[in-house]
Parts: sequence; C-alpha cells; structure tokens
Amino acid sequence: MTQAAQSAASAAQTLQALQAQQSSSSTSLPVSDNFKEASRMVRQPDPFGSEDHDSDLSKWQDFCVNLKAWLFLGNPKFEVDLHRAESHKTGAIDVSAEPEDVQLRCKQFYNIMTGLLRGKPLRMLRQIENRNGYELWRQLCQLFAPKTKARSISVLSALLHVPQFSKDRTLLDQVLGLERLRAEYAKSSGADVPDDLMLSVLVRSLPRHIQQHVQLQMDETSSYEDIRSLVIGYEKITTSWSPGKIHSELGIVSPPNSGPAPMEGQKGNKGSSAGKDGKGKGELCFS
Repeated sequence: MTQAAQSAASAAQTLQALQAQQSSSSTSLPVSDNFKEASRMVRQPDPFGSEDHDSDLSKWQDFCVNLKAWLFLGNPKFEVDLHRAESHKTGAIDVSAEPEDVQLRCKQFYNIMTGLLRGKPLRMLRQIENRNGYELWRQLCQLFAPKTKARSISVLSALLHVPQFSKDRTLLDQVLGLERLRAEYAKSSGADVPDDLMLSVLVRSLPRHIQQHVQLQMDETSSYEDIRSLVIGYEKITTSWSPGKIHSELGIVSPPNSGPAPMEGQKGNKGSSAGKDGKGKGELCFS
C-alpha cells in the first residue's frame, strides 16, 4: 500500500472513530456529514507537508483545492467555517463560545488534518492546543498564503509580467491561469484587479496573429469578458480536426496505405505473353 493510501485510510479511520464517538453521545454531527459518500465522488486529498518550505509552498494551492472539494462535499458547513478562519485577522481563533456543532466540526477538522499533514506542517499541528482545527488552518494559511502587502504586490507583479501564451497549451488553460492570479491577488489584498488592467494583460499575452484579430474586433465598449469570449471562441473555431487527430483521440489506428491490389491479369511474368517461337508481343500461342 502506498504512503498516500495509508494516509487516506488513517484519516478515514480517525473520522469514523470520531463519528462513532459522537453518535454515542447526546450530540451528533448533522445528517449531511457524509464523508463516505463524498469519497466515492471525490478523491481524498493526498498528504501535504515536508521539510522543504519552498516545495510545500508550490503544492499548497493544489492541496487546498483538493481538500476543500472533498471536505465541502462531505459537509457543506465546513465552507463557512474555513472562510471565517481564513478571514480572521487578529489573534488566535477561540471556538469555546461557538455553538456546539461548530466546536465538533473544529475538532473533526483537526483529526482529519492529523492524517494528512507531514513534516513541518505536522509539527505545527502538534503545537495547537485543545485540538483547535480552525486555529491550525488559520496558521497554515498565514504561512503558505499570507495576506500581506508584500505578497499582494508580488502577485500583482506576476500578473503584469505573464509571458506570451505558448503553443504547448490551450488558450483557455492559459486564460484561466491569468484569472487564478487575479483571484489570488484579491485574496491577499482585499481588492480586485480592474477589468481594464486584466484586458490589457490578456491582449498583450496573446500570440501575435490572435492579438491582431482581437484588436480589429475591439471598440470603446469592449470589456474583459467580451474579449475573453472572443479569444476562447477563436480557439474553438480554428481548432483543426484532421482524420489523424480523430483516430488518435478515439484510439483508432489507421490501416497502412498499401495501395490498390494488382489485377489478376497483371500478375506473373511480364514476358509470359510472348510465344515460345519468339513471335511478337501480344500474340497468343495456341497449342
């Protein structure tokens, strides 16, 4: 069994133990708390954390997306709780005054993270008092996605210096990359990137021939969404669907081009039409 599978199994076992403990007590988790069903629809997140901070930093966004997709499907109330934890600005989070169901989810989240974290993040977890999972999440977000002026400036700089789109990836994929930077800037600074600035970055990043096509279509009322739709539509229209590409996509192997089969009369030795007595070509010899 791989390390990821062992970690997922450990998290599931911890979760089942917590649910069993709660079901035997006077207070239980909501009926919507169905992680077993969620695991059938969404793959459980892989373990996160190591001794290399830079490596963890590069993997944080993917971990967040996978964790939240699985967690929110299991219990949608976690979405509100984690958003509150991420928005908490001063001091540690204290859930002692919160309703009992919030406190239960807080401890449940702590147990889930116990099975998922590794390395330095796991040591952070061990320093959290009273199994306060939401305080753990606040500290992790501050470490890997801090809402500081320096970070917001760096994210904005990265957006403004996006290189020209390459041919190796689809336009849609690269446009979504721009929008992820925009969303990250909004999270770290609390302000959105103006549409005109996004429009300028998008047009500048396009390949030259598409850039010229877009500029011919633009007018004073064109918005970022208008040009975005134009770019994606252009890609859909100009995508070539050759027979070879269709065969490759569907897993069909084209038969080799062997050419037309020779006619029956063309088989055999070319000189067989001449008689044994040396008569001219085309003369038939009767016995």
